[in-house]
Amino acid sequence: MARLTPVFVMVLALGGLSLMDALVKTLGASYPVWQITFLRYAVGVALALLLLPLARPAWPGWQTVRANMLRGVLLLAAAASFFHAVQYLPLALATTLFFLAPLVTVVLGSLFLGEPVTRNALMAIGLGLAGVVVIAGGSLTTDQLEGTTSETAIGFALGILTAICYSTAIVTIRVRAQKDDKVTMAVLQSLGAAILAAPLGLAVWEPVATSDLGLFLAVGACGTAGFLAISYALSLAPVARVAPLEYSAFLWASLWGFLLFGETPRLPTILGGALIVVAGLIVIRQEKAAAMTEEETPPI
Repeated sequence: MARLTPVFVMVLALGGLSLMDALVKTLGASYPVWQITFLRYAVGVALALLLLPLARPAWPGWQTVRANMLRGVLLLAAAASFFHAVQYLPLALATTLFFLAPLVTVVLGSLFLGEPVTRNALMAIGLGLAGVVVIAGGSLTTDQLEGTTSETAIGFALGILTAICYSTAIVTIRVRAQKDDKVTMAVLQSLGAAILAAPLGLAVWEPVATSDLGLFLAVGACGTAGFLAISYALSLAPVARVAPLEYSAFLWASLWGFLLFGETPRLPTILGGALIVVAGLIVIRQEKAAAMTEEETPPI
């Protein structure tokens, strides 16, 4: 059962991050994107600092500070790239490009961490990507490309850049999660992103309504909790095992869209979601098989 812990934790983490995206969509109707981005990380820093007395980590060294704040820069770059990509491309297509991230994550994990990539992991990634394509294809039947060739090319480049930045950040989490305290990582990562986002957020600042304070707090809480959960999952399992589970974010997005915005999933979403579920089941089956192998291996 312990082998399945990172699987379940990763799926729940993506549910929290997907809820954060849904709340950001709600706030986006009233506030500039950069203001929301800045407050997401600023609130994240505050919440993570509140957890420090419970975690009681050792004082971080310079290497820890540098590595984790750099990851904040990567995640901020990923967010900024994605926000701009959707200005040139339909949301469904931009999201599909972002979900190249699990493929990139597995490749980077193999190249820089030397982690093996199993046949089951590749099969799960392929099924997950196929599910995303099915979902996006259904959306693109009504959302056609409207920009010029150069604008479309810029959108594609930004979408791919989003995947690269996010994947690199995930791999660095895997490296640091085995060395650093998770709360310390959350504080430093959010601090790095907040510092960089502050000038842009403050430049477009709109007064925050009292009724929206709870939403901003929830955005920061979901983001911080999601990061802590991902860090914990990656401290227990290689990136190749948990990367395919990132496709479950589409299922979470459909759920929150239905509950919060009354969006009813269409047939392509249901079919694509089924492929994503199968991909997740392959990962779970792989973990169960690995656990049985460990139990049957006699001690030396």
